[in-house]
Amino acid sequence: MLQQLNVKLSGLPLSPTTPVLFFMPGFPDKHDSFDAILPKFADTHTLAVAVMPDMEITTRSLGGGRLTQKWGYSFPEIVDAAAASCRALLPESKKVTFVGHDWGSFIGLLLANRHPELYNGMVCLDVGMFEPLECTPLQIVVIMAYQVWLACAFFVSQLFQGLGGHAVGDVMCGIFPWKWIGPTPSEYKIPRHLREVHSWMCYPYLRLVTAGLMGKQPKPAFPPAKGIPLLYIYGKKKRVFFHTSSFIRNIDREEGRGGTAYRMLDQCGHWVQTQAPDEVASDMGKFLEGKK
Repeated sequence: MLQQLNVKLSGLPLSPTTPVLFFMPGFPDKHDSFDAILPKFADTHTLAVAVMPDMEITTRSLGGGRLTQKWGYSFPEIVDAAAASCRALLPESKKVTFVGHDWGSFIGLLLANRHPELYNGMVCLDVGMFEPLECTPLQIVVIMAYQVWLACAFFVSQLFQGLGGHAVGDVMCGIFPWKWIGPTPSEYKIPRHLREVHSWMCYPYLRLVTAGLMGKQPKPAFPPAKGIPLLYIYGKKKRVFFHTSSFIRNIDREEGRGGTAYRMLDQCGHWVQTQAPDEVASDMGKFLEGKK
């Protein structure tokens, strides 16, 4: 059973007076996802970087790609583990500023809805909130195409685990035509760890697709909770955005309250923290300063 996330600490030592930044990347990121921006806050914050469960598995670790739970982890399980990881870092009177990218942003929003008492604020990087009825046809086709494909890759890899399923699933991950129908065809710089992408990392997509088919797809609420300021930073160079227009309108209505704001980076795709670390760190610094 999943208890806590795998967390690595850096920056200032934990203390009752030291603010904590809790970072969480998504698929297929590992702990190095935020390496380009962590040094900007190392002298002022305790830095905790968590990863999605079992994303750090390689072909040479933990049984050669075998997940701790064969079919991965549900979103409630991950949210509960993230909450436990935050509490393990904090005295009762203290809160974190949660910084999420990709699935980490999605988990962070769900966590803010369930446990607002843990939050001093939140930074969402390139993944916001969707209103299904506002999605454009292009958004629906592009996003469903890769999500269903990766869900199938994971299903095959796990169903035929001892019969070459991992190899087949990995091939499926490798042959998806990201350049032609992917959401971010113009990425010009991606993190080092993306050179090792495996099908067993795709369990969030199977969980999302199956939850959607059952009408139980998790959906964060905005604002995450009263009193939680939010900074949203996203890249422009994408075929589709990972939010719908109502999310931006809602931020506009809340703008200025505790630093709530959004920023679009013209020269970035999805991995804004790698492609424009100075700009992201600068915006985060202003956001953190505005919450004091």
